[in-house]
Amino acid sequence: MGQTVLVENRSGATGMIAADLVAKAAPDGYTLLVSPQSSLAIAPSMYAKLPYDPLRDFAPITEIARRRCC
Repeated sequence: MGQTVLVENRSGATGMIAADLVAKAAPDGYTLLVSPQSSLAIAPSMYAKLPYDPLRDFAPITEIARRRCC
């Protein structure tokens, strides 16, 4: 990649702490969120108010894994 990579783990609140941090980061193309489904798909159903909007604040760029059946 030719770039230094810094991994910063922000655990807690089913990934919502990390998602909030990334949502508020500068849109410079260098900040990525690797997230479980809980912070982007399940949390909006469980909590009335989130500090971020999963649809507006994030753009999917790749699929990391896929479960294969049979």
